[in-house]
Amino acid sequence: NVSPGGGGGTEPPTWRGGRGSVSPKSVCEGCQRVISDRFLLRLNDSLWHEQCVQCASCKEPLETTCFYRDKKLYCKLDYEKLFAVKCGGCFEGIAPSEFVMRAQKSVYHLSCFCCCVCERRLQKGDEFVLKEGQLLCKSDYEKERELLSLVSPALSDSEIARSCTAAGTDLGRNCKSGFPLAPGGK
Repeated sequence: NVSPGGGGGTEPPTWRGGRGSVSPKSVCEGCQRVISDRFLLRLNDSLWHEQCVQCASCKEPLETTCFYRDKKLYCKLDYEKLFAVKCGGCFEGIAPSEFVMRAQKSVYHLSCFCCCVCERRLQKGDEFVLKEGQLLCKSDYEKERELLSLVSPALSDSEIARSCTAAGTDLGRNCKSGFPLAPGGK
């Protein structure tokens, strides 16, 4: 992994995560200073001082693995906390291999895809609405709609709730089945 300081025509090493020799113009991606050390690290086509290879969040040194995003390095734990897809129900991270349910732009663990009123777990193909970020099964939605229409008959269905598209999928696939509950719902 270590390359000795080279002569004029030597190409810098391209081995990802490896150490390479320093050319007079080498600038560290982490601190933006010229690298005058004998060795440097090359990560994702960027050059780094060894001491600058640390998590942008917790500042711990990254010695074996790192995650790279927006020109910053992260440890696995902080990368997952900051950038993992979050469940719309429990707000915890969702692993890429997990099966999920989708409602509009929200993604849910299977166990979190439940009606907020009766807490019944919604299955692929069940009719539901997403109202103000909360899932309602068809039955509870219709009860609420009936109660609201008694209070204020002028409210349209689209003002009460927006109909949704249900999807049972893993994060890599997209198999949707949709249905409108409210005429003209969006």
